[in-house]
Amino acid sequence: MNITVRYYNYEYDFPSKNVPEWSSLVERWYQVDTQSYGIASFYWDNKKNLNTPNLIMLASNCACYQSDLAFIKTLSPSKFVYTLPNVMSSTLCQVSKWNGPILCIQNGLDSFRTAILEAIIWNIKNNGCIWVFNSNQITDSKYSIELIEVKKEDITKDNLADKELLSYKNFYNLNYNEIKNLFTSTTNKKIILKMD
Repeated sequence: MNITVRYYNYEYDFPSKNVPEWSSLVERWYQVDTQSYGIASFYWDNKKNLNTPNLIMLASNCACYQSDLAFIKTLSPSKFVYTLPNVMSSTLCQVSKWNGPILCIQNGLDSFRTAILEAIIWNIKNNGCIWVFNSNQITDSKYSIELIEVKKEDITKDNLADKELLSYKNFYNLNYNEIKNLFTSTTNKKIILKMD
C-alpha cells in the first residue's frame, strides 16, 4: 500500500486590497480573520487541482491566539467569533460547500508535522483523502497557507516516474523543516510513501 502526500504553498496579503472572488458565498466576508481568508482564497484558486476530502485537519501552533489578541484589543463581537481554533474552517466550508469532520491539532511548533502523521495513520486505517492546513505569518501583512493532501494511490511504473518515493519510516523521522525542504526540492511537490 502506498500513500500519496502532496504539498501546496499559497502566499497572500492580509488585509486584502481586493474583494475576493468568493465574497458572495460568505456573509460578512470582510470580517473573517487572517487564516480564514487565506484558506478560503487558497481553495478558490486551487479547487480544480484538489481532491474532495473526507476529513480536514487544521494544524496551528498557536491555536487562535492572534484572533484572541484582536478581540481583546477591540472587544468587538465580530472578532469574538474567531476565538475558537476551528472557526477558520467555517469560511472554507462555505466557499467549498463542503461538510464533514474537522479536527484541530495543536502541538506547539510541531503541530503541522503531528497533523500530517495523524492524517497518514488515519488514511492507513480508512480510505479517502485528507487535507491538512497550516498557516504562517511571513511579514506584518504577508501570510502563507500550506496544504498537505494525503490519500491512498495505486502506483504503477507509468505514474511512479515523476514522483519521489520515500519509506514511511524515513518520513516519520523528519522534522517540520526537513518535510518542507523535501517538498520544495521535488518538482511536482508530490511524494509517495511506501508503507513498510
